Amino acid sequence: MTDIATLFEPISKPAGADRRLINRFSAAWIRASRGDFPSWDELRKIDMGSDWNWVFVVDLAKSNGFPHFSYLGSNLAQLADIYLVDGSEWTVSVLDRASQEIGAAVANEGPHAVEDTLTLSDGRPLLFRCLTAPLAEDGLFITKVVGIVSGRLSSFNENVYTAVNDLV
Repeated sequence: MTDIATLFEPISKPAGADRRLINRFSAAWIRASRGDFPSWDELRKIDMGSDWNWVFVVDLAKSNGFPHFSYLGSNLAQLADIYLVDGSEWTVSVLDRASQEIGAAVANEGPHAVEDTLTLSDGRPLLFRCLTAPLAEDGLFITKVVGIVSGRLSSFNENVYTAVNDLV
């Protein structure tokens, strides 16, 4: 199992960096949409630099019970190996948790943001943020969902919550 701390840079960015990633991606989706659902090709024309490493795309037509990822940023591919404590089940990864938000973006017919505190399998808390948004090749009918994931590793110290490591 990959240690999540090895996937990211040491503390170097302010605590709000993960929110800024989500905001930049939301703004890009809005720019690409121009009043309709944007296509994946339109969204990819926007230069987002290394932010693309945190993006995923799920093709709804090819998803049958499980999400079919047609694009998976390099950092997110590694998150598929980071497991969470989810009740008595230890088989849910950070990427699995992000993909649970796909249906909300389709139902909302627009961007859907979520913030949550997740517990990694080693007990460390992860402040998790995810934004999902619909895509349509023709601008009208949703065919894919794009998402971006960010967050911070955190620790509890005498009931005081302090961020100790930015993920992005």
